[in-house]
Amino acid sequence: MKRSILITALVFIGMNLIAPNAAAQSRGRIIQLTALLDYARGSVTVDGTVTTPDGSRPDLSAWGFAETLTAWQDANHAWNVHGSLGNAQIVAADARGVYHLQIDPLTLAPGDQLTLKIPFVNLDYARIDPPPDNLQALTSSNLSPDLPPSLLGLQYGSASGRTLALDIPFTLIHKQITLQATPLIGEMLLNRTDSFRISGRVVFDGLTDYGEFNRHCANDPASRVQYRYRVADLLFTLDGMPIYNSGLLSNAYQFKPNYLLTSVDLSTCQYAARRGRVEATFNGRAFASTITGAPLPADWTPDKMADANAHAAGQGDNAYVMQFGDVVLAPGDVLTVTVPAAEIHDVQPPPTRYLFARDRAPEFTYDGPARLTLRITYAPQAELVLHQIPATARALLRSVETALHPLLDPRGAPLTWALLIVGVFLLVARRFTTGRAATLAIGLGWALSALALYFGLRGAFGLLVLGVFAYVDALDDRKHFAAGLARAAVALALIFAAMYIDNESENLFTLLTTLQLESTPVTPVIFLFLGVALAVVALPRAQIRSLFPRLNTAVVLVMIAFASFDVLQKSILALAIIGLGMLYLAYRTPRIGEKMHATEIIDRVKTLRKSRFVPIGIVVMILFAAQNGLQSTTAVLGSSLGLLGTVLMPVLLLVSIVQGFLAIGALFIMVYPVLPFKAGYLKALTLALFLLALFIFGTGADDRLVSTFESLIVGRLVYYISVPLLIGLYFDIVQFMRVEQAKLDAEGKSGTPLTIEQAAPMYFKRVQGLIGTIGALASLVAPGAYAVFAGTPLVTTYFDILGKLAAVSLGV
Repeated sequence: MKRSILITALVFIGMNLIAPNAAAQSRGRIIQLTALLDYARGSVTVDGTVTTPDGSRPDLSAWGFAETLTAWQDANHAWNVHGSLGNAQIVAADARGVYHLQIDPLTLAPGDQLTLKIPFVNLDYARIDPPPDNLQALTSSNLSPDLPPSLLGLQYGSASGRTLALDIPFTLIHKQITLQATPLIGEMLLNRTDSFRISGRVVFDGLTDYGEFNRHCANDPASRVQYRYRVADLLFTLDGMPIYNSGLLSNAYQFKPNYLLTSVDLSTCQYAARRGRVEATFNGRAFASTITGAPLPADWTPDKMADANAHAAGQGDNAYVMQFGDVVLAPGDVLTVTVPAAEIHDVQPPPTRYLFARDRAPEFTYDGPARLTLRITYAPQAELVLHQIPATARALLRSVETALHPLLDPRGAPLTWALLIVGVFLLVARRFTTGRAATLAIGLGWALSALALYFGLRGAFGLLVLGVFAYVDALDDRKHFAAGLARAAVALALIFAAMYIDNESENLFTLLTTLQLESTPVTPVIFLFLGVALAVVALPRAQIRSLFPRLNTAVVLVMIAFASFDVLQKSILALAIIGLGMLYLAYRTPRIGEKMHATEIIDRVKTLRKSRFVPIGIVVMILFAAQNGLQSTTAVLGSSLGLLGTVLMPVLLLVSIVQGFLAIGALFIMVYPVLPFKAGYLKALTLALFLLALFIFGTGADDRLVSTFESLIVGRLVYYISVPLLIGLYFDIVQFMRVEQAKLDAEGKSGTPLTIEQAAPMYFKRVQGLIGTIGALASLVAPGAYAVFAGTPLVTTYFDILGKLAAVSLGV
């Protein structure tokens, strides 16, 4: 089957290569045109390229182009053409729903080669009059769905010239689009016009041509071409003449000043009795073009093509206008639009239907055929602003972060070294000062070092290097100072080697460049081995007791890096949260006595080693999280590694969960005494909220996740709290058992010592009243919470986050 698909693809490519050569030999024109059918106006527009033998401007007046035809020559000497085809008409559907595109006359000069593409319809190839030269190839049963649409046109040619009167029968593919337009508050505060996201669901129905069904439904993990056709179909509807057009239009539209771009992620496909249906979700946003160069001709960019969100003039400071253009609906198409958490003031043009309900956002619906520039005047509500606080804060700081990226380049940017040298100098100088001067030197030294390493190195690796600096700073014992420096040097070598491997592994995954993350699917594997190596190198048994508690800062920094590597983007807010956590650690450590000393930490580990309850619970949690996250790895790995990716998916997912749970558990054991509250389960919740804050102001603040933010928050909290809650409850039960045993001893009723199995029911019975009260309060909000989060993963793993970002970025 694959061989036949390859042969078919080569045939199509060969036809496109041979045709231009033949045309060049006969001094004819190579004409590539796409017919755009406007059912609302009954007109036909064509767009494409014409290559003439001598490079001169093509004369297409014989084709019946309107006088407004525009043509301009690109760098490849092809003439980009766009205009109305005056001698073409759309004949209304008959009783069977069959339309006809009729073009008469159409004159080909000697040697001309014409490719006419009519996308997103079911063509009746057998009844096309006259039949195209490539009819046999178009009707081949081996036609691959991955072939670009540009290879699927109707081809006509003639060595001696030819006059065509085309009659092309076709039926429509209907689209039902449910679209949510979400204003981005942060971008709006920066007065950006491309400040809204689009997301929703699309159903392609009436797919009677199996080739069209295949192209809409294609889902081969080894290819990215699959996503483009259904993306283009949606964008042709929402953003007439889209910048992303799957090769169906000329390249001129890359110069559009504003445009929509989205991915379309497949949900279900059905085909039976010569009728197909494809359902998919989409997620994207508006963009302002950053491409400079040859301008798009003025008459190709009417105002209606500007997708924007800006202040509504004369309607108050809180009134905005969101504009879509040009929206093109065919007969049977349905577009339903909502704007969440917004008060709708006006919608133009008036919708076909409007639905208002107290418990949902207003919906307005348009039925095809229609061609319109959709303008929504609205006022954002407090709920929208609160919902986007992280993304808004990140957007407002983005200019600072963007400026830091080139300045803090790890390949030798001067600012990186300057901040690092000054920071280290202050840390050394504070040893020779006292009082406020020492405190100021410590604070500035660590802040500058952290800023240089966090933004200068890749992802969490900067925190690891900062942890090594803290390790060196803790080496006060002159006897072991030289050995400690040697271990620090080895640790740095391991970290930089791991960072190099991680950076190179990005080349295995083509999608990661689009996602712009600081990690790869291989990062958990690298961190798992790196963590073991660092523990062996930096913590020799002979010195471990003497280094603590001075070594606490270094160990905690490393643990935070391992526990949160998947959510640490270049975010000043995330770095600030880590800084606040470290300040709290420095404040609390002297106030809790010896509980942060090595002996106490080792005792906590030994207590867990005696438990069967904790290891079994962790294994169950790992399997549960893996089951929830397995499917989400497909989008990240499948498109890059093919069949090998399918084999690696469960392995990498399992390793990422094991590495994450081990790091979070180790961090919890380490900082257990300094966490607020006495109860272990409340301490677990505290640590989980700290890690959740890192996610919220790190990856969670990415505006690509704004439509799935709530579901990710709940799943991420469960991910962070799982292992600490298990450990915290076990520590609580052990402490409860000791207290109860002491009471029995004091009363002379000691007898057989209490066991964990006996103490656990007694402990849970004691806290039952508190849990019951919390449960009663939770029941008041449970229905609403369930309505928001139903159908979402209970646990959000690293690959769930990658999957969500991939769903937004695939095909774009």
